[in-house]
Amino acid sequence: MKMDISGLKLNYEIVGQGKPLVCLHGFGVDHRLMSACLEPSFFEQSGFQRIYVDLPGMGQSTSRTDLCADKMIEILQAFLREVIGTTSYSLVGESYGGYLSLGLAMQETDCIAGLYLLCPCTISRQADRTLPPKEQLIVSDKLQVSASQWADYQNFLQTAVFATRETWENYQKAILPGIKSVDPKFLSTYQSKGYSFSNEKQLLNFSLDVPVSIITGKQDDIVGYADAFRFMKQFHRASFAVVDGAGHNLQIEQPEIFQQNFIEWLKKI
Repeated sequence: MKMDISGLKLNYEIVGQGKPLVCLHGFGVDHRLMSACLEPSFFEQSGFQRIYVDLPGMGQSTSRTDLCADKMIEILQAFLREVIGTTSYSLVGESYGGYLSLGLAMQETDCIAGLYLLCPCTISRQADRTLPPKEQLIVSDKLQVSASQWADYQNFLQTAVFATRETWENYQKAILPGIKSVDPKFLSTYQSKGYSFSNEKQLLNFSLDVPVSIITGKQDDIVGYADAFRFMKQFHRASFAVVDGAGHNLQIEQPEIFQQNFIEWLKKI
């Protein structure tokens, strides 16, 4: 579906009925990353309405040259007013979608029923992040990659901790299509000029008293894991998990652990 918001056409998909879950993907992918890892959890869990949205310039959503992180929040707020009105909702954010989720939660604290962050970006400038060294635990020598796939496979290896047949196949199904659908010119401009909130430091000054779960990868050298623990004091009902054998694509490298963690959070909200 498409919705006109502030001169943009936002592409979104709604699945199921019940308590709204607003699902925000990371930077340079699209909503299929989220639906691929979240939907298996709802085979046995009912009562949730999943709202998947393509962020501007990604997936099938259009972009604007003047966009920045602050305006992204305004656009998402306008979108949610149209879709769910004044109903309280929970946020599920991955990577940069986690950063935006924190921004939304700070702006709409009274509306937030729960917060789930998957390998979240919590510090916008990479130079300021606490990152583990690059590490690959398994690179399968049985993977056969065609010449036409070689560039995509090299991109996969940049974040892979477990480069196995299964993770490569899941990457191709859930992540790669989104990478290929973005507006690269928009992403480049946005990343260089508008990626950070103007009040990013304020993210550490608001509190939530709702179920929060933050799951990170021990080998995630993109956003790391240590910086997420800065939120321990302000999120009073928070659970934190650091998963060994997982990088920035934890959901495809440790899918069983991820689903168990996510389901436990769903039960709390």
